[in-house]
Amino acid sequence: MTNQPTPKHLAEAGLSLIEQHGWSAFSIVSLYQECGLDPTALSNPLTTKNDWLTCLQSHIITETKAFLPQQDLMDLSIKDRLLELTLTQFEILLPHRSALKPLMHGLVKEAQNYCTFQSMLRHGWEDLFSYADIPNTNIISRLRTEAFMGLYLVTLYRWLNGGLSADKLQSTLDQQLTWGNKLMANYR
Repeated sequence: MTNQPTPKHLAEAGLSLIEQHGWSAFSIVSLYQECGLDPTALSNPLTTKNDWLTCLQSHIITETKAFLPQQDLMDLSIKDRLLELTLTQFEILLPHRSALKPLMHGLVKEAQNYCTFQSMLRHGWEDLFSYADIPNTNIISRLRTEAFMGLYLVTLYRWLNGGLSADKLQSTLDQQLTWGNKLMANYR
C-alpha cells in the first residue's frame, strides 16, 4: 500500500497550486499529480474541491491546537480566548498568504463552495473553542462565537487585500471583541 498523505501535505500542496494557477484552475487531479500520488492506491482519496477544503480546515485546526495547547486557554475570558485563537490561526496562515487571496476570491464566486468553507470554519471554531475541558454550551458564548466568525472572515479578507500588519490586526480584533463584549454585557 502507498504511503498515505497527511492533511498538512495535501493542504500545503493545494495552496501551492492555488497560488500558481488560481482557485478555478485548481483540481483534485492536479493536486495528486503535484504530489506524485495515485488516487486508486489511497485508502480515503479526495474527490472534490470540498474534500480538499475539509482537509485544509483539518490542517489549520491541528496546527492551531499544536501552537496553542488547551491549558493556555483555560483561564482566559471568552474575548481573550477568541483573540488568541484568531491570532494563532493568522500566524499559521501567514506563510500561505499569497495563496489565500486567490482562494478567497475564487470561493466568493462559487456560492456552494464558499458556504462550505464558512461552514467548515464555523465547525472548526466550535471544535477549537470547545477544547475538551472548556465547554461552549452557554447560548451567549455561542452567539458571541458566531458573531465573531463574521468578523474573522471580514478581517481575513482585509488582511489579504489591504496588507494589515500583525499589530494592526491585533488592535483591530481587540477593538471588535471589546465592542462585542460591551454589546453582550446585559445578556450574561
